[in-house]
Amino acid sequence: PIAQWVRVFVAKEAGGIVRFYFGGVAAGQGQSGALQLPSGNKTIGGRPADAAAAWQGRVDALSIYNRALTDAEIARLSSGAGCATEHRYPD
Repeated sequence: PIAQWVRVFVAKEAGGIVRFYFGGVAAGQGQSGALQLPSGNKTIGGRPADAAAAWQGRVDALSIYNRALTDAEIARLSSGAGCATEHRYPD
């Protein structure tokens, strides 16, 4: 949606399944290999070497979990409520 905040979730499960959610609604899934992070600075929403591929919007908040969230947890977070196992870093 244009000019509207949307909660986007990506859950990568063991075995390489990646699930995508927009506004708490499942939007698709796919298969992924191992997540590899190159050395150096990390960015959210783009690649430093390719400004044309940058995210055309704003990231208001970011949470990273050490496990894949369940559908129920994603629905709860999409409603604006917290998650019982939610961790915020730094503590």
